[in-house]
Amino acid sequence: MQIITSNAELKKIVDNSVLGNFDLCNSKIIFKGTGNILATSAIGDAPVKLNNTIITFKGNNAAIFLAPSKRNFVLDLRISNDSYCYIGGNNYFSNRLNLFCTEHTNAIIGDDSLFSFGVWIRTSDVHLLYDCKTKKRINNSKSIFIGDHIWISQNATVLKGTKIGSGATLGANAVVADKKVLSNSVWVGNPAKLIKSGVFSLGTSSHDFTNEEIEKFSQFESDDYVFQYVENETLNFEQIDSELNLLGTAYKKIEYLLKLNKIKTKNRFSLF
Repeated sequence: MQIITSNAELKKIVDNSVLGNFDLCNSKIIFKGTGNILATSAIGDAPVKLNNTIITFKGNNAAIFLAPSKRNFVLDLRISNDSYCYIGGNNYFSNRLNLFCTEHTNAIIGDDSLFSFGVWIRTSDVHLLYDCKTKKRINNSKSIFIGDHIWISQNATVLKGTKIGSGATLGANAVVADKKVLSNSVWVGNPAKLIKSGVFSLGTSSHDFTNEEIEKFSQFESDDYVFQYVENETLNFEQIDSELNLLGTAYKKIEYLLKLNKIKTKNRFSLF
């Protein structure tokens, strides 16, 4: 096992790889296996900053791609054998985002989203459930996909098989499992249910609004955060997952994620 806690140690990694420019601030990277890769496309003097972050590679041949970002990544990210994780840029983390990506499953998170306090994302139940009659397992792990410009509120939990389209919102304490959350919709409760469609959110905090600011933001005349399905633009989550799972090595997965990161069309992660 190798534990990396400083920028200088990033150059001394053995049997695993860190590609691109990272800056560790009160953070550590733990490698328990081999053939794993942590990567970004940032170069030069623009490092990806990991702040109060723990990244743990628990097995072998896993790949994590963190896109260049103006904001810090604040994560407790654990990944196991042959899994991959992509997290886009300019996401806002109120505190550590807890993300467990295990049992050969994958997680994709787009750009420009809000993750509040106490948010959990898990692709696996961890422990096993079986049908009493057939003795077959009934809780297989599944990949998770989260689009662009999404608001996940305090203490919300995203579980295996969930797909969240760009522009969607999860309410506080919501628990969503194996559901398709359509773009520009709001889901609340446990289990989470649709309560509103055709809405979008702004990242602007209203905590300290003056009366003038309340009036100013009473209307937002823009379609920037209204998403739709566009042929030859909107990507297919299942196809991405399938193509990545066919790639044999972490390097090939990173190459694929680099190409994915270059696709910045507005409706790439829309879901309808």
